[in-house]
Amino acid sequence: MAFVTYLFRLKYLEMDLPELLQVNPMTETPQSLLSEPQSLSAALPLRRSTSVWLSLRIAADRRRIIHALSISEYIEAWLQMPESDELLFVFEPLKQESFRIQLYRAEGLHTSIYGSSSIVDGNQVTYQWKATSRGRTTESVVSVQIAETSRGCTLRLRHSGFQDWMESAWHSRLWQGSLERLSRLILADLP
Repeated sequence: MAFVTYLFRLKYLEMDLPELLQVNPMTETPQSLLSEPQSLSAALPLRRSTSVWLSLRIAADRRRIIHALSISEYIEAWLQMPESDELLFVFEPLKQESFRIQLYRAEGLHTSIYGSSSIVDGNQVTYQWKATSRGRTTESVVSVQIAETSRGCTLRLRHSGFQDWMESAWHSRLWQGSLERLSRLILADLP
């Protein structure tokens, strides 16, 4: 069974987040992360940009995870959009390492995402992520570091470069659901 920890970092967020913020001011680590490994928490660091931070421990070898994270046909199997009941998700592999995602609502195209992946040093997958929605384009970077452990691997995802907290929150839900699905697919396929 996979062990999932979520850390959702919002920077300079000017809204009330009831009960969600239990931040240790010395470390900026939400207290709920220290006691509840499967909870979503938020921290308020000092920079303007927003970032999504997620961590997942999975009982599989690094090579298998690298393939699942970096090859378009595999990405299509585990990438899961939030609001999937309201959006039509169309995934189009362009090359082995790049893809386009079209998200449609009833009124037409809502969001278009272009992504390309690269493997760095055999233990990190990086995506160049370009999302266009309602005439606004955001270019961001997703970095997934993979550390081997005696019981499999730990994935640490950071998605940075958002223009506002709403983009960050939407992508946090996207990566939460996607990493959980990735874990289920990999674990279901193990002998």
